[in-house]
Amino acid sequence: MGPSAAATSPMLAGARLLRVPALRLYCAVTPSDSDEINAALETQFCDEIPIGLLSRTDYIPLKTTPLAAIQLALHQKSVKLGHLAAIKQSVWMVLEATWSEEGVGYMFLKGWLKNDKPDADGTKAYKLYHPLRIGSPMLQHDWLPVVVESTGLAAWAERHLPIHRVRMNETCMGCPDCRGKQPTWVGSRNSHWCVQCWHKWLLQEASETFIAAMQKFEAKQAKEREHAGLTVLEASPWANGPSSSTSPATGSSSTSDL
Repeated sequence: MGPSAAATSPMLAGARLLRVPALRLYCAVTPSDSDEINAALETQFCDEIPIGLLSRTDYIPLKTTPLAAIQLALHQKSVKLGHLAAIKQSVWMVLEATWSEEGVGYMFLKGWLKNDKPDADGTKAYKLYHPLRIGSPMLQHDWLPVVVESTGLAAWAERHLPIHRVRMNETCMGCPDCRGKQPTWVGSRNSHWCVQCWHKWLLQEASETFIAAMQKFEAKQAKEREHAGLTVLEASPWANGPSSSTSPATGSSSTSDL
């Protein structure tokens, strides 16, 4: 009888030595992000998802339930859909990734997969410091569309507005017809703005973040086409850039006061 798989494969041997169970984890992105990911996989003929397509940090945050993954995505200030979700129904694409026992053990041994701080309810969370290798035989993946009803502005404020800046009986400086006292959050120069005004501005800033990302992506595409001797595409709707707007935070497009 020949040697076992664990004996012939250092990777499997190390993974089995850890005796870890298979693991199913989730990461939520917007439908446009999932489309971009799938397009990148098809056009670049690669079998892994870079960290940058699933996260704006140096790791991919992974949760143990789809709901926890969506809750995390809702906290991202730069994600427009997270702000829209406060006032309307939203659809999220949740990436479900299931690793075999060998895959989980190997990632822990390599230092790619690490435990993250548990969620408020004690649920485990993880960080993946490596591209998601969807072409690996130790990983199965699927996209799950999840519809989320509007969360409301009160829940949105808890996620995005600092509690220490709230004042309960002030007049909003951004509402032309505001005459009554209401909860406001302090902006620059001790100005006061209601939740509707903060939401409107942060939604606009998230839109501008998206536009800036599109401009960068299309500029890269144009340079690649020019280098390859191909016709440069006509200017896109993003070419002129975002329009300027006054913010309750600083009077410009910035969240530095938040």
